[in-house]
This record gives sequence, structure tokens and C-alpha cells, in this order.
Amino acid sequence: MLRIVTDGAADMPRAWQEEYDIQVVPVNIHFGDKTFLSDIDLNNEGFYKLVDESKKIPKTSQPSPHQFAEAYKKLAEIGDTILSIHVTSKLSGTYASAVAAGKELAGKYHVIPFDSMTGSAGIGILCREARLLERAGKSIEEIIKHLEELRSRCGVILALDTLEYARMSGRVGTLQAALASVLNVKPIAVLKDGVLNMAEKVRTRKASLDRILDLV
Repeated sequence: MLRIVTDGAADMPRAWQEEYDIQVVPVNIHFGDKTFLSDIDLNNEGFYKLVDESKKIPKTSQPSPHQFAEAYKKLAEIGDTILSIHVTSKLSGTYASAVAAGKELAGKYHVIPFDSMTGSAGIGILCREARLLERAGKSIEEIIKHLEELRSRCGVILALDTLEYARMSGRVGTLQAALASVLNVKPIAVLKDGVLNMAEKVRTRKASLDRILDLV
């Protein structure tokens, strides 16, 4: 049986997880001396509430090989194939953790780690596509080949409504964030081929969303 696993960097409608039988291994979020599991102990709304209250961006860490191994054992039966689709390895060590877990469990489960080379909704789409192909009777080799072709055409384009969180994380300077706020500048970022780059800067939120549609 084919099991499909991803990580907390994936975004998809919650109903997809049940409809397409997709297991999500959460990201670890560290707020001071407390650690939360994304979307289990702490959802998006709670995350930003803590950030706004503390004025600090937490540290995050990818699931460990042990966390993946435990998730695989809980999810699958001996002899099952586990397709583990993860956030781009160029931005996270999550894929490497899945590879390590797969080696640890070799002989019991057939674990196939897959580097999505993307993030967010891009991962969710790949997971859904894998399940649809499996239900259509495709072999695991055919599924992997199709996913490799699909990821070459898959990317994420996003507009930041504010640079405040990027300022708090240290990724942009205080002056740059302040100027962007005063000038109402909305940066547009593109995640393509595993790398995240700032593509453009436009004025106003509406203009940024219109430009995203143009780029898509």
C-alpha cells in the first residue's frame, strides 16, 4: 500500500488530508523554553498572537529523523511503500531527516523521500497529485517520474503585506522595513527551483495581488 507523508511546511485544505490520505509530520516551533508542534499545539493564529505579544520571532526546527521514523511506523504496515514529500532541501533540513529515517527503517518499509523543491501550496499539490495517480493505477515509478516533471513547473509566488515580521527575524533592517511601511511598498517573492528570491516591489496591496496574477 502507498502511504503519503509530508511536513508542516506544506499548505493544503484540511479536507485534502482526509480525502487523499496525507499524513503531516509537524515542524517544531521554539518560543523561549517552550516547544510547540505546528498545527497541533499551535495553529497560525496562535503563532502570530505569540509573535505580536512577545515582539520576537521564534526559532523553528525541522522534524528529526526520530520523529519521521515514529510517524512512519505509526502510519504504515511492514512492507508498505512510503512516499515522503518535503519542503525544498535548499531552505530546510527536513528532506535530509526523512532520508535518514528511511535508511533507519530499510528492510521494514520502502521509504522514498522526495524533494519537492518548493513549499507551501506547492507541496500540497504534489501530495494530492501523487494520490490521484496511485488511485488511477499508476506504479510508484510512474508516480515519481510524473512528480519530477511537475515540480519543474511548480513554484510559489507571494506578496508580503508587511515587512514587520521579516524585520523582527533579522532578515531586513529596521530602516528598510520602516521605509516600506511609509511608502506602502509590498514586496513580491518567488520560490522557484528550491530558492526563494525577492522578485519585485510594488505599491499597495491591490497592486501586489494584481501583479501576482500577472506573473502566474
